[in-house]
Amino acid sequence: MVAESQIAPGKPAAGAADTQISTQATSWAPFATLEICELGISGGSGFRKHPRPPSRCAISLRSELPSQATTVLQMSEAVQEIRRFENEIGTLAVRHTVAWVKRNYVLTSLWLLGLLVGVCFKGFRVNEVQLMEYEQSVQNAAIIEDTAMRDAYAILRTAESEYRNARGWFWSCDPSCQRLKAEYHTALAGLNAARGKRDAALSAGRAKVGLWSKMGVADARRTFWSSVDSGNRAALQWTMMDALFLTFTSSDESTVVWLIKLAIRYLINLTVGMFTAFVHFLFAVYRLVRAYQPSFLSGALFFAMAGVAAAACLTTFILGVVGGSGACAYGAARVAIMSQIGDMPPPTHPSGTLHDESRETGRPHAD
Repeated sequence: MVAESQIAPGKPAAGAADTQISTQATSWAPFATLEICELGISGGSGFRKHPRPPSRCAISLRSELPSQATTVLQMSEAVQEIRRFENEIGTLAVRHTVAWVKRNYVLTSLWLLGLLVGVCFKGFRVNEVQLMEYEQSVQNAAIIEDTAMRDAYAILRTAESEYRNARGWFWSCDPSCQRLKAEYHTALAGLNAARGKRDAALSAGRAKVGLWSKMGVADARRTFWSSVDSGNRAALQWTMMDALFLTFTSSDESTVVWLIKLAIRYLINLTVGMFTAFVHFLFAVYRLVRAYQPSFLSGALFFAMAGVAAAACLTTFILGVVGGSGACAYGAARVAIMSQIGDMPPPTHPSGTLHDESRETGRPHAD
C-alpha cells in the first residue's frame, strides 16, 4: 500500500492557514520520491537515472517498495559489491602478503631458499675417474642383487611358507615347527647379509663421488618424489573411505553439498598425506646421508637443506591446491549469482504491464 501526502499552499486547514493535508491510497509504484518544490529540490531512488524536476509547489512523499522492485535493487547492490570486491581483492592480497612477510621474514626467507634449492640445484659435477668408480660400484651392487639377494629371497620365501604351514591354532608350534622356525630365521639372516653386501658396494661408490654430487642430489630427488607419491596415494585411499562414509550418512543432502564435503575432506587428507610424506622423506634422507659417508658437517648441512627444500615445495603445493579450489568455488558461486540475476524478469505493474511513471503523472521522465 502507498501513502501520499500533499501540502498545497492557499487552502486553510486546522493549525495552518495555508496548508491542506490529504491522504490517498494507491496500489503500486516503483519509486520512493521526496519533492520539495519551494526549495527547488527533487530527489528520488529507483529506475530513473536523473531526478525529476519539480512541477508544482507541493511536498509529495510516496514510499512504495514492491517486492519485485526491492529484489532487483538488492540484487543490483549485490552485483556492485561483487565487482567492488573483485577490484579490491588484488590490492588487499598484496597488502596482507607484504604485512605477513614483514612479520615473518625468517620463514619467508627459508621458503624462498627452499624453493630455489629444490628447483635450481642439481648437484656438482664429478671427474671421469670418480664417475668410473661410481659406475663400477653400481654394477657390483646390481650383480649382488641379481644373484645373492635373489637366491636368498627365494630361500626365505620357501622357509616362511613351510613355517607358517607348520604352525597350529593360536600360534602354537611343536618341535617340528620350531625347527622350521629356526630355518626361517636363518634364511632371513642370509637375505639381510646379501642386502648388506649390496649396500656396502653402493656406499663405496657413493663415497667416491660425494653427497653433494649430481648422483647424491638425484638420489635425494627420487626419494622425495617417492615419498610424495606414497602420501598422495594415502590421501586418495582415505578420500575413498570418506566418500563411502558420506554416502551412507548424507543420504538427505543434494549432490552439490556431497561433492563440496568430499572436496573439503580431500584437501584435509592431502594435507595430512603430504605431512606424512615429509616425515618419511626425512628418515629416507637420513639413511641416504649415511650411505654416502660424508663428514658430520657436510651431512648435517645436506640434511637441513633437503628438509627446507622439501618443506617449501610441499607447502607451495598445498597452498596452490587450496587456493585453486577456493578460486574455483568462488567462480562457480559468482556464475550462479550472475545467472540468477540475468534470469530475473523486469518489474511489472500488477495489471501485467511495465510500469511507466510518466503515464501516471502525465509528465515525461527526466532521462
